[in-house]
Amino acid sequence: MKVTTYIFDLGNVLFQADMSRAITHWQKVSKLSDADMTALILESDIHYQFERGHLSPECFFLHVRQILNTSAKYEYLISGWNSIYGDLISCNYQAIVEFKKLGRVVAFTNTNNTHLSVWKNKYINQLSVFDKIYSSCEIGHRKPDLQSFQFLLNDLNIKPGEAFFFDDKVENIKSAEHLGITSILVNDDQVLVSIINERKNMNV
Repeated sequence: MKVTTYIFDLGNVLFQADMSRAITHWQKVSKLSDADMTALILESDIHYQFERGHLSPECFFLHVRQILNTSAKYEYLISGWNSIYGDLISCNYQAIVEFKKLGRVVAFTNTNNTHLSVWKNKYINQLSVFDKIYSSCEIGHRKPDLQSFQFLLNDLNIKPGEAFFFDDKVENIKSAEHLGITSILVNDDQVLVSIINERKNMNV
């Protein structure tokens, strides 16, 4: 089956994103360890609901404030939350530009309403390469939920065999593969370059 659509994660695929920066920022106002903050905030169902768009920023940061047991202002908590974004991964961006010559390119990212405006503004020029961007907080589903990938397939009107999916997290790769989507783990900055060269040579 001919591949028509290439689906890319954003964080650590198109640009650097490091949630530990938020944890480091919050260390100044909390006695919790990094591991506890990660488990109680980043890996919590509250965070996942925030990423699905089922929770308001106000409710999420109230939860953060309670977990940290701090009286820090919300502005301080949000500034740490929004500090996670780093440089554009230029070689991956250039590879995505090349993928666009082979078919439709779309992005699918787990994100929330607070982060959404930050990365859309910071990488506005590069994001224009995508034909469509799916954000978990806007579609109501997050990776690795199977429903999230099925939502994309339905909305794009494609079959699993018509898609390639690129992500930096193993659990997301496994979930997409479960539906029959060819999936590639992006674990270094040569993966996309290698795959685009391979696809070009196949003349697809």
